[in-house]
Amino acid sequence: MIDDLRSCEDFLSQQARQGRFGFSSRRFGGSRFGSRRLQDCCEELRQVEDHCRCQGLREIVRDQQQLIGFGGEREELERAAEDLPQMCGVGPGRCDIRRGGYGRWE
Repeated sequence: MIDDLRSCEDFLSQQARQGRFGFSSRRFGGSRFGSRRLQDCCEELRQVEDHCRCQGLREIVRDQQQLIGFGGEREELERAAEDLPQMCGVGPGRCDIRRGGYGRWE
């Protein structure tokens, strides 16, 4: 699953390193390079079946959190991953990364 979302993994990893978790489309991605990564991630999410998207993002977050360790960055990473489907305009709209469920389309 995670192999299908490499750009999303790269995007979230970049955001974690830069500490740029903002939840508006203007800040999310930051630079033109970050925006390109976000666009690539969105394209990958569109190619994954709706019911598999959140699971794939959960796998990415789990792997990234093992690298990050403990601290506020973990929560920021979770929040960023939760909002990615909504930012990309794909279902389910929002993923509940911590609880393993799906949010509603907002």
